[in-house]
Amino acid sequence: MQGACGPAGGIQSRFMAAALGSASDPAEDVYVKVNTMTTVWLRAAFSVMAVLGAAAGLSAPAHANCDWYVKTSLEQQQRNLKLKCGLSGAEWSVDKGAHAAWCASVSPDASRSTAQKREAELAKCAAK
Repeated sequence: MQGACGPAGGIQSRFMAAALGSASDPAEDVYVKVNTMTTVWLRAAFSVMAVLGAAAGLSAPAHANCDWYVKTSLEQQQRNLKLKCGLSGAEWSVDKGAHAAWCASVSPDASRSTAQKREAELAKCAAK
């Protein structure tokens, strides 16, 4: 006998039987229930993450900007140390978390401007 989505007794029928607790194979019953619970849990987790991200004001572009900013900040500090420029202050930290937190609290323009300022200071140092 052929059902709408395949042969009778196919995956759809086995899923319904397992979901209702009447699967012929107890292992299949457990497998379907675990997969169903995992799917429900993942959907809930992703929903919570989306809400938290929106509440924190983090959009994908803002997050990408801060990833760039943190990477650039750390590279600039490494060059500061390598060139022995002696530049110091919070913006010259090697603390990745501090750079990320600061970036998340300002506009993308402010983080770009700060990175450009550091770059200019490094250029002056390298020219000496």
